[in-house]
Amino acid sequence: MSRAHSPLGPTLALDLRVQAKSGLYAVGVGVAIALGMAARLLIGPDHAAAGIPAMYLFALSGTTLFFGASLVLLEKSQGVLMALRVTPLAQRAYLFSKLLTLLGFTIVEALIFHAIGFWGAPFDPAPLIVGTVEG
Repeated sequence: MSRAHSPLGPTLALDLRVQAKSGLYAVGVGVAIALGMAARLLIGPDHAAAGIPAMYLFALSGTTLFFGASLVLLEKSQGVLMALRVTPLAQRAYLFSKLLTLLGFTIVEALIFHAIGFWGAPFDPAPLIVGTVEG
């Protein structure tokens, strides 16, 4: 008996293409650069320990939430969510794909933000990545 093919892989690839084509990555990189420059001017590397958590929580988590909600609402308006009902793709897989692609992009945004805003401050990427994943 053969195992059923998981549609998650193609769904991830499709989400990456749709997100790139919609300009989401360009907007996200632009936001990360702008926030990094603002953090550099307002907080600076000398006060990174106090400023980083708040900036990550409000800025980067907010953009990720906005991007995720926008994608789902856009796809709802295009009838994608209705079409899911007649495909083998489970709603969980659909949302999990969004979660994985946006989580990966959030980590990239966080690294860009940190590099611009807090260059010169001590940096350990492990807490950044764990905090981003948990946030």
